[in-house]
Amino acid sequence: MSRMIEIPQYHLHEEVRVTPARTALVVVDMQNDFVRPGGSLCVPDAEATIPAIGTLLDLARTHGMRVVYSQDTHRDGDPEWQIWPEHAREGSWGWQIVDALAPAENETVLPKVRYDAFYGTPLDHPRLGRRHAGDLRHGGQHLRALHGRQRRASLVRRGDPARRDLRAGPVRP
Repeated sequence: MSRMIEIPQYHLHEEVRVTPARTALVVVDMQNDFVRPGGSLCVPDAEATIPAIGTLLDLARTHGMRVVYSQDTHRDGDPEWQIWPEHAREGSWGWQIVDALAPAENETVLPKVRYDAFYGTPLDHPRLGRRHAGDLRHGGQHLRALHGRQRRASLVRRGDPARRDLRAGPVRP
């Protein structure tokens, strides 16, 4: 089984203007197992994205945007562990969202059991799509998480994608 996937073409925005009341920042799987050294599925350079995502969180919170986190969540006997090493075991250090990006008390954390942050979660609900059409913003691990929602979501990312250089571009309300 190949560990390589092809990422479809996407447009990088130098500047994005949003309506804070109709916008959500979705932080995808920024958990210790994926981001921190010693995590069971640590993504190279993922730790370097924390400051940029933190900047996006600060902007979102300052302007009253809704912030939603996806949290990969697995329990004993999870079939995904037949494909990937054990990771994101509910309640473990690896399952926790990194401290620097910790959700505020009023922010939503959505557990998920699949790679996709939308499929099978409330983010996949059609009523949410109508309420927030066009206004989801993404910061986090998996570009793939946007696969079915690219017509309704924008990726705010600057720099050379091959370097995974994520710096927050100007996001203005």
